[in-house]
Amino acid sequence: MKYPILFITSFLVLLLAGFPVQDAQAQQEANFELAERFTGDNMRNMTGSTFLRANWLEDKDQFWYEWEDGEGKRWMFVDASRQNIRPLFDRENMSAKLSEEFNRGFDAKNLDLKEFEYDTDRELFTFHVDSIEFKYHIDRNFLEKGDSLESEEREQWATYSPDSTYIAFAREHDLYIMKTDDPDSTEIRLTEDGERWYSYQSEHGDTTSTERLRARVNWFEDSEKLYVKRQDWRDVDELVGNQQCGIPSRA
Repeated sequence: MKYPILFITSFLVLLLAGFPVQDAQAQQEANFELAERFTGDNMRNMTGSTFLRANWLEDKDQFWYEWEDGEGKRWMFVDASRQNIRPLFDRENMSAKLSEEFNRGFDAKNLDLKEFEYDTDRELFTFHVDSIEFKYHIDRNFLEKGDSLESEEREQWATYSPDSTYIAFAREHDLYIMKTDDPDSTEIRLTEDGERWYSYQSEHGDTTSTERLRARVNWFEDSEKLYVKRQDWRDVDELVGNQQCGIPSRA
């Protein structure tokens, strides 16, 4: 069973009360201070997320997503078949573990976990904080600290093999690799059947970029093999989001 990305639109109703009704011919002075409160940036701070990207587990009626609102940022897991929704992990516990690692406080409601990815096959997710990579093993409730990310060497689009010999990436929905020590950066194309919504890259709906992008790829420990989780989203029907429980239902 295949499902699409969900779009949830939040409507903000502004009740403007207490403004005096003046004669239609009267001139009203512009209130620039009030207008400033409703600029794009300020509205985003007030409304939080307005887009829900459902990351579906292959061949299952389950998905996870990120969401941000007045209660902070959270990561949720949904079992659509059982109409059940729960946190993907305990934010307070994660905050405590990160505070211990960095020897400083972390706000549980506003955890800045960058490049968050959930590996359902190994029951763990990866992210980085302050250029430090982490793996969190859900079944063991164990936070594993990895290496530092070097901004000049570790590009966001690059997935390095464990021995750092090769880099895997995507371009225009197809999969590529290249050797890290190649001065000419010669690209080796591995696939030719990638397309929008049936893509080898993480952003499988992308229509604009011709640059290198991050691929949906994982390396084996021997650095000689890799695998890709690829889903066919080309013929999915649109679903309607149920905002009360956050679980999708068919239109």
